[in-house]
Amino acid sequence: MAKKIEYKKMKWGYILLGLGLIVATFIMSSETIFEQELTEITIEVKTELESGSRRSGYAYRFWSANYACKFLIPKAGAIAANWSNLENIQPGEFIYAQIISSNKSDLYDKNKRVRLYSVSSETISVYSLLEFNDASYLRTLRLKYFGFSLGFIFLFHGVFRSKKWNMAIIGISVAIIVVLRFLHIWLY
Repeated sequence: MAKKIEYKKMKWGYILLGLGLIVATFIMSSETIFEQELTEITIEVKTELESGSRRSGYAYRFWSANYACKFLIPKAGAIAANWSNLENIQPGEFIYAQIISSNKSDLYDKNKRVRLYSVSSETISVYSLLEFNDASYLRTLRLKYFGFSLGFIFLFHGVFRSKKWNMAIIGISVAIIVVLRFLHIWLY
């Protein structure tokens, strides 16, 4: 005979947190930038490209000789396949980049940061808007999977008092991550 769920023994905080995470994964959307929103600019690189820390919102940053602001290459744009191309950009070199049109006024303010959504030079294409949008989409998928799995773990922890259920859900989630990573499917 199946065990009855005792509502008084449920951990309602975990249940609400789990349901909140599950709902949030359906609401979350990726950052998609359209070509019409962008303006192309030419930048003379003044400094070496500095890589961002693990917790920063950018992969690389640098300063320009012809603009006062700091330029940021977002993590979504600096996908691993293109890092060697980024490291080839030297001070004094001209690059062509796309920024959001509304950020044009920020180019001459030294306290502003401007994100680049595509970067190329005369010899190499570092990344394009399409690659930026693809990387952003994949990042959102990873976050959704993580939030969804964590939501179910909290939900089951709140409903079932047995640690067997919790360990089963954690084990299944880890197994899915390993299989997807092995098959190189959107989780890397």
